[in-house]
Amino acid sequence: MRLDFLSAPIRANFDTADFEFEVLFNPEHGGCETHLRSRLEQKITFGELNLTVSFQAGESVRTGTQRKFRLDHMKERLMRLGFRENKTYTDAQGWYAAMLLEAV
Repeated sequence: MRLDFLSAPIRANFDTADFEFEVLFNPEHGGCETHLRSRLEQKITFGELNLTVSFQAGESVRTGTQRKFRLDHMKERLMRLGFRENKTYTDAQGWYAAMLLEAV
């Protein structure tokens, strides 16, 4: 299988069927972590990197972290850091936001 990393081909014996995707809530940080959990004992070799990574069955690797912030707190924090809000886009429920900011 060919994986692309920063537009450079990385050849690896990585089979997505050998992993399960999971999302775990971390109440201490108020967010979620995404993981790939190995279904079996295996070794993944990344040829161009000259790197081999071993996994035990059930072992996971964190692939991402998502945090939740209150929009009003985030706006205050960004203003203190020297940004001005130009526009904020949210979903219908107001659960997600993307902000267009300008450095002042």
